Amino acid sequence: MLPAGLSVSTSELGLATCRPSQLSSNPIHGCPGNSQIGMGHATAVVAFGTSLVSERVKIALYSGPLQDGDPLVLASASGKHPVIADIVFGGRILSVPKPFGSALDLTLPIVPGLPGGPDVALVSMTTTLGPRGITYTETVRGKLIRFHPRGIVLPTRCPQGGFPFSLQLSFADGTSAASKVRVRCPRRIQLGKGAGQGAGANTRTR
Repeated sequence: MLPAGLSVSTSELGLATCRPSQLSSNPIHGCPGNSQIGMGHATAVVAFGTSLVSERVKIALYSGPLQDGDPLVLASASGKHPVIADIVFGGRILSVPKPFGSALDLTLPIVPGLPGGPDVALVSMTTTLGPRGITYTETVRGKLIRFHPRGIVLPTRCPQGGFPFSLQLSFADGTSAASKVRVRCPRRIQLGKGAGQGAGANTRTR
C-alpha cells in the first residue's frame, strides 16, 4: 500500500498500454517500450534432489488496461538456469482508505520446479515503480527521440511522521506476513516547498 498522493497516474509512466495477450505471447519483447513502468529482480530456490540451487531472475513491470475501472499492472519474470521459464503475472492498482491512497495487489503463480520435485520457492524480490533505468521513445517531425519519463510526483505536503507504506503477504499454505514502515519526509517538503515540479520518485518494494 502506497501513501495518499502517490499514484502512477500523476507521472509519465505508462504512455502506452500492454495487453495481457501481448505479454503472454512474448514475455521478453511483447509489450510496447513506452508501457514499462518498473523493473527489478528476484531470487528463487530450486530443489535438485537434496540440494538447493538459487536462481536470479529479471522482472519487468508494465502498464496494462483498465479492469473494472482499476488499472492493471502486468509483470514478467525471466529465468535462464536452472529453471528455464518465462513467468507472467499481474494485478491491479486499487484505491484504499487513508493514510494510504492506493495499493498494488499482485498475485504470483505457483512455479513448478524440476519433474518430480517441489515447486520453486521465491525467497526475495525487489522492484521499482518509477522511471529509473527506463527510456521511452517518441517521433517528432520524423525523428525518433529518446527520453526518460517523469516519475511519480511527490505530494506538496508530507504527513506527520513521514510517508506510510505497508506490505501484506499471503502464502499458498494459508499463512501470512505483514510489515509497515514510514519514510522520512524529504527536506524540501519539510520546509514547505512543494514537489509538484515533477520530481521523479522510485517507489521501492521489498
